[in-house]
Amino acid sequence: MKTQVESSADSFGESYLYLQFTPKYRRNVFMDRFIQKVCGASFREVAWKLWVRLEVCEFGPDHIHIFIDEWKIYTIPQLAQFFKGNSSKEVR
Repeated sequence: MKTQVESSADSFGESYLYLQFTPKYRRNVFMDRFIQKVCGASFREVAWKLWVRLEVCEFGPDHIHIFIDEWKIYTIPQLAQFFKGNSSKEVR
């Protein structure tokens, strides 16, 4: 299987972003399947709105791992703000 290399006006290659989010005091809130579903759906919705590709979204008992592709038009703090803010609103 060949890997496709992306190119744009000022770059050539692959660029993936790995983010890990943890709740305050590292509480075990992600043990609940309902919260996992809501957060996963929220992350997919944000990715769709931002035109980035969410490759992987995995849950631990007290943290979330997300792996993003095609994110170069945003900064890392912007992406963290969008993903964390939207999922927090959805869960509440």
